[in-house]
Amino acid sequence: MDADRIVGQKLAELRKRKGLRQEDFLKLLETQDVSWTQTVLSRVESGKRPLKLTEGFAIADALGVGADELSPASSNLHYQIQKLIDDQKRHISTIGASRSMLLEVNNALAALSLAQELSQGHAEFTVQGSPLQFVELLSVWIPGGSGTSYSTNFVRGLDWIGLSYGGDPTPTVGTDEEIAAEIEEARAGEVKRLFSEHYPGLQFGGYETKFRVIGLTDFVEEPQNAIPGLSTYLDTPPRSWKDRFDGR
Repeated sequence: MDADRIVGQKLAELRKRKGLRQEDFLKLLETQDVSWTQTVLSRVESGKRPLKLTEGFAIADALGVGADELSPASSNLHYQIQKLIDDQKRHISTIGASRSMLLEVNNALAALSLAQELSQGHAEFTVQGSPLQFVELLSVWIPGGSGTSYSTNFVRGLDWIGLSYGGDPTPTVGTDEEIAAEIEEARAGEVKRLFSEHYPGLQFGGYETKFRVIGLTDFVEEPQNAIPGLSTYLDTPPRSWKDRFDGR
């Protein structure tokens, strides 16, 4: 779904939320020096006519909302989810698309969809994946979640769903690998505790290559034999999230 269509949908949703018919909304727009016909409004709401920047500010003022509520990249994750759905379709339809990328898109779509449901107060789901895996997926895929350290994005992932992380424990003496394993174990335990306390209706399992939320998102498989020779990629987890942020 393109950005113009998403902006149009947001406008229609905001207008209806205010209880305004199209003709009532057009009168409000006139107070902001924007003169539209009902045809123009219908075309904007259907995504057939792009919204100008100045019109966006006028609409926000008329509706009494922030202009960011019309943005396709606003914090409700709608645009990011739609973009992932488009990516999902593109990777399926393109013969040369890698299965590993389709796997990441599927996992990200499930994680962001679950985050959006949690933000709307819906927290009764069975998840094929671990709490730590969910947070790590959020840390990568939430808007603005790339380009910073693993630890920073990990905290942002938790913040996004209303959870607060107290910080990693002070590691004991050991090799780098032993210290990393100790921190990872403590982090996983703390995240599990946070979810048990704040979202008891979420039933998690262990780490899964294919992260799924039962009844919320479908794990779309690539067509059988679409890319000969790459079948083993489906069973190979992507490199760790820490390695991804550390550039390894």
